[in-house]
Amino acid sequence: MQVRCLRFTLPVAVFVLLTAASLSAASGGKFVTTGDMTVPRVLHGVALLSDGKVLVAGGVSNNVDVASAEIYDSSNGKFTATGSMAEARQFCGLSNHPVTLQNGQVLIAGGYNGQVLATAELFDPSSGSFSQTGSMSTSRWCPAVALLTDGKVLVAGGYEEDGTYQNTAELYDPKSGTFSSTGDMTVARDSAMATVLTDGTVLIVGGDNPTELNSAEIYDPSSGKFKATKGSLPAGITWPFLGTALLKNGDVLVTGVDRGSAAQLYNPKTGKFSSTGVENFNDVGDTDIVLKTGDVINVGPSGTLYVASKGDFIDGPGMIADYSSAVRLKNGKVLVCGGLGNGGDQQGAGIYTGPK
Repeated sequence: MQVRCLRFTLPVAVFVLLTAASLSAASGGKFVTTGDMTVPRVLHGVALLSDGKVLVAGGVSNNVDVASAEIYDSSNGKFTATGSMAEARQFCGLSNHPVTLQNGQVLIAGGYNGQVLATAELFDPSSGSFSQTGSMSTSRWCPAVALLTDGKVLVAGGYEEDGTYQNTAELYDPKSGTFSSTGDMTVARDSAMATVLTDGTVLIVGGDNPTELNSAEIYDPSSGKFKATKGSLPAGITWPFLGTALLKNGDVLVTGVDRGSAAQLYNPKTGKFSSTGVENFNDVGDTDIVLKTGDVINVGPSGTLYVASKGDFIDGPGMIADYSSAVRLKNGKVLVCGGLGNGGDQQGAGIYTGPK
């Protein structure tokens, strides 16, 4: 299959076969299987809707880029098909992800389906259908995406159809349905992670161009400008597929992939990174989800839990596969679906419940 996000040299995907109804670790929570998706998916997008259901859209299914979408209902644990996107699209982990807007609609911008896309579309939960909206000024695959506090959406960087890495950025305005240019990043990068900080600014960290980047920068919506952070990630732990999570104290947890001790904390007050805990996982395509407790689950075959109060990781339950997509539900549990493992795209899904 043509999956540009998998262009890097990857370790063999690790797949955990769920032979029982649930898998758990003594202190790291529990993972319980739920209904399967309507089709297998990897590199798909997920978004929590205002009614508590979850939109699952696009990705790759059985080696084909797909436009289909479905809805997960936690009340019955089932997925049902909904309207399809105007174009098939691969997403790119937590970068290039769908964004639920303040009006309840979901913005999907850019992506890849044999070519890098500049188009965007909106999902309307009330009708279960997609409609096209304004396009970006340039095609973008694996840009950093963030919903700003004013309701606009920042789309920064990415990989363009002509093969160049982008440092440009754009803002989507839901009121006008159009994109407009904003300041340029200090470094061109794709597959970087964007995290909105407590003051409304946005941390952009990692990515590649084309080698792995350890730099980071801050976007200030009030000025529309980016500036480099005072500190960078230590050399040797970076990876385009970083996971990030905003902790309750305002710091940002940064986890690496296939890096045994990569975890760092970004302190917005100092603008610097510092080491924390030792990661106990070697998963790829990881996703960090903040739980209601303030701890962070790293979604993947290892399901490792970061205990914020201790600044360390503990073993969690095994989950599905590498490159699963995940989102925290309104009840605090985490939906994990699809991924790449056991020789192909996965159709299964499950629910992670944090430690009691």
